[in-house]
Amino acid sequence: MPFFYHRKNDYVLATNYKVMYSSLYSQKDLIQLAHRHLARKLAADRMGRHRPYYLLARNPYDRLVSFFCDKFRENPFPSEGTGYQWQRCQKIFFRPLGIVGTDEEIEQGLRSVSFDTFIGKLPVIYRKDRHLYPQNRIRYFPGRFVSLPFLKIRFAGFFQMETDQQKMREKLAIDTTIKYNQTRHRDYGSYFTDKLYRIVNRLYKEDFHLFGYDMHTPWENR
Repeated sequence: MPFFYHRKNDYVLATNYKVMYSSLYSQKDLIQLAHRHLARKLAADRMGRHRPYYLLARNPYDRLVSFFCDKFRENPFPSEGTGYQWQRCQKIFFRPLGIVGTDEEIEQGLRSVSFDTFIGKLPVIYRKDRHLYPQNRIRYFPGRFVSLPFLKIRFAGFFQMETDQQKMREKLAIDTTIKYNQTRHRDYGSYFTDKLYRIVNRLYKEDFHLFGYDMHTPWENR
């Protein structure tokens, strides 16, 4: 998961892909931390430095809609930033969806995937890429091969991307007017059915509870 260090205010901010990552990457006072640098800061704080750690969260429903519209609709082709290679977050869907062929055929295959099918495949895919991983897992610092429970991150606070823009400006000194890679999509409610809500509620239950987002209750369960 991406972590940033604010060199002036001496704090660490954790986020996720599809959660203002590009905007944070463009902040002049935020430096993205490499894995080893984050480990050193965590270890130093365990020794008594007490640097604050914050986490920026996004509604799981909206995050998934944004991912789908970006990777399956707006940008379903090899990424220029990766040498015109398919991104891992796309490749993990190729086999479950039976997508094969030339780049053009793969692009068409991704475009043909419905939102219902995308959500239906999540239970076997969502832990395979950081774009889809539950955000609450950021609390558990990952080692190269295993999690390191002794480096579990104690966050001083959480910020909701949708409602806490003013708080981010005041407490984190973040310029929230810097916006990049905004994916265009409708309100998430127009994409979901009760069946899809149940799948996402089960996979991201802890995210809803931890970050204070309302979980939609399918009609038949009310």
